[in-house]
Amino acid sequence: MATGRDTAPVTDALAAHLNQRDVDSGRLEHAMRFLVAQWSDFKSADEMTADMVSSGTAPDVLQAASVALSDNPALLDEAALDILSVGWNDPDMHLAARNSLDEASSRLPVIELGAIVVAAMYGLWLLTTRGRRSTTRTTRRQSDGTYEETETTEWYDPAGPLRAVVDLIRPPNADELPAPTSTAEAAESGMRSGEA
Repeated sequence: MATGRDTAPVTDALAAHLNQRDVDSGRLEHAMRFLVAQWSDFKSADEMTADMVSSGTAPDVLQAASVALSDNPALLDEAALDILSVGWNDPDMHLAARNSLDEASSRLPVIELGAIVVAAMYGLWLLTTRGRRSTTRTTRRQSDGTYEETETTEWYDPAGPLRAVVDLIRPPNADELPAPTSTAEAAESGMRSGEA
């Protein structure tokens, strides 16, 4: 799968792309899994779970989130759409998101609900702990004549029923997490066949 930064601007809407390809829930979930695999540098489900636990998310909380996503197909679809939407609208990840959808559409879906659920939880975890929607830098002159720059970051924060799942998996010490791999670096690592 080719990944990396698109040379063309992100002009096509995710909804139009999904409608044009008549993407069903199974393909949507697999596309999300392919994209999260790239974001995570192709970690296994066990490694993803270990990352979430080591960040302070309790195993029983992860189990509760897993049950919520496994038992509610609409909620799992919403999680997949949120994750794909963030990738789709990020110029550095747009091509990877589009290729993930195209690859999922060209392969027969394999029923691996456990792996899909872990990928969804990990994708949401990455977005809530490291998923910047926007960053604004403002420079102001101080009363002493010096300049000071402040940075305000708007983080990914879902609404509706998905918020309850995200609130479960959000680590208590998110400020202490190591710096993430940039989306550009993750995109450049490419998709390795047979891994997710």
